[in-house]
Amino acid sequence: MAEALDLASGLRGLTYPNPTVGAIVVRDSRVVGRGLHRGWGSPHAEAVALKEAGRRVRGGELYVTLEPCCHYGRTPPCTDAIIRSGIGRVHVATLDPNPLVAGKGVRALRKSGIKVEVGLLGGAARKLNESYFKFMRTGRPFVTLKVAQTLDGRIAAADGDSKWITSPRSRSEVKKMRRRSQADLVGVNTVIRDDPMLLPGSRPPGRYLRCVLDTGLRIPSDCNLVRTASGYRTVVYFNHDRKKRLQHLEKYGVIGVRIGPSSARSVDISKVLGHLGSVGVQDLMVEGGARVFSSFVRDGYADKLVVFLSPRIMGGEHSLNSFLDVGSKTVQGQAFSIDEISRISRDVMLSLYPGAAYRRAK
Repeated sequence: MAEALDLASGLRGLTYPNPTVGAIVVRDSRVVGRGLHRGWGSPHAEAVALKEAGRRVRGGELYVTLEPCCHYGRTPPCTDAIIRSGIGRVHVATLDPNPLVAGKGVRALRKSGIKVEVGLLGGAARKLNESYFKFMRTGRPFVTLKVAQTLDGRIAAADGDSKWITSPRSRSEVKKMRRRSQADLVGVNTVIRDDPMLLPGSRPPGRYLRCVLDTGLRIPSDCNLVRTASGYRTVVYFNHDRKKRLQHLEKYGVIGVRIGPSSARSVDISKVLGHLGSVGVQDLMVEGGARVFSSFVRDGYADKLVVFLSPRIMGGEHSLNSFLDVGSKTVQGQAFSIDEISRISRDVMLSLYPGAAYRRAK
């Protein structure tokens, strides 16, 4: 199962809208077939592994990282192929939260007489597809905040300069994260200050959203996001009723989505996430700035934090902090637990998940 998970991890986030799945066929304690689902419309991991195993599959064991499907989609049900193969036992890491499957695949296999075990390395399997699991459960995207900061928590100098706090290798890692997401979000102040492109790497532009929170439609017409909006889907979430300004931005290809009334002082993140979910976004990466980070944490919408820590101290009374008011009233603050720590060139990358107290409070 560990090998199946490792096999699948190389395509994590790249099989959208399908989950990432790996499968291994074992016969007489030897691996005789390996399978990986490479994306929507391509054969599922189980079918690939069974085909590679050939006649050696009979009486063997199948290890698969997600419950086999039992319905017709772009491909036939995997349960049918498994039953026909003559496999003796199936090990499933975790059930599929998709209502079309959700235990039905396991029941179909057991009904045919195949022995099925569920739960082997289930936590790792759910983590592999954490965005898919949340989307299927809530209809909203999994939210990862990406923060690049100094040792003293600064993300920009007093004059707004933030290029570059972290190393080239760290920035390369951020591009990989962006490639695994379906949408990237920043606040309008970050657009004005940094003029980012937020390019999706090798992901098709038509299947990637660049999003801006911009209450009053202040986004500059000559910024990179607007200038390239005809080639890359760019969505601006706003409140103020500025029809002429919106029409001007739409000429460039910008998609304007009004979230609240003009009287609202900020864009309602819950409604933004609802909209992203309605268009099928499972994984959202949030890249700044401080007010946006703080809003996501304060209102309980951060599912994960990835912090790139540069070994330098910026100081300065007016330099910009990573977070502002996150609603904490005690010295304990908002608690997150460290999942992974790794060194990238001169930087340190921390992956963190909200603590139990954070989840209960939100």
